[in-house]
Amino acid sequence: IAEKEKLVPLYDALKENEKLNITYYYDVYDPKLWYLEVFSSVASKERGVRYLRENYGFDFVTAFGDNTNDLPMFKAADKRVAVKNACKEVLEGCDEVTGTNEEDGVAEYLLKTFERN
Repeated sequence: IAEKEKLVPLYDALKENEKLNITYYYDVYDPKLWYLEVFSSVASKERGVRYLRENYGFDFVTAFGDNTNDLPMFKAADKRVAVKNACKEVLEGCDEVTGTNEEDGVAEYLLKTFERN
């Protein structure tokens, strides 16, 4: 996490490496900061959803997101839930919006959804 100008040289040096998966995006909570996430090309949130389906037999997966690094995971999920203060792209790609991260939106969603009477 740093200002965009500080991350650009590293991003440029790594972006063509086929063995890496890179996400590069601004911080939805502080747009002056940017994230550069670097991980194996076989690791991603999207692959995580597929792993759950293939290895545990889940036939319905709900994903929660707030920034553009969550969009591939959204494509693999059955239901996509964004926190209210998510970036525009995530809000446009979701099925439902919950409270902000500061309002414990994901926790509140889970409690409401799985509340037992």
